[in-house]
Amino acid sequence: MQAPLPTNPRSNLWARLLAHWIPPQEVRAEVWALGGRHQGEALLGARAELKARGLSFRRAILLRAVVRSLQAQAAT
Repeated sequence: MQAPLPTNPRSNLWARLLAHWIPPQEVRAEVWALGGRHQGEALLGARAELKARGLSFRRAILLRAVVRSLQAQAAT
């Protein structure tokens, strides 16, 4: 018999957040790929792809991470 999963809402929220964490290496790789697909305009490409229909939840999180990363770079 397995132990029941924790029912604490905070631990459930933390588990969900960790499941969707995007490593910085993956963000950099996606920036590079977006730049290739969108003629060097990775930020515009990420925003355009976020508007696409049928986007998976994981892909949307990755694209949002790309947008945040590129906006942070532009602000410095």
